[in-house]
Amino acid sequence: MKTKKERLDVLLVERGLAETREKAKRAVMAGLVFSNESRLDKPG
Repeated sequence: MKTKKERLDVLLVERGLAETREKAKRAVMAGLVFSNESRLDKPG
């Protein structure tokens, strides 16, 4: 069974960590988003 993938930029907006998807995407592409000490660099 496949797990549902969710866009990182959408997740950041839903959780209130970014105001817009565009700002979330910029933060991800700039290397400012981490999970468990790993840098996440793909917004989609």
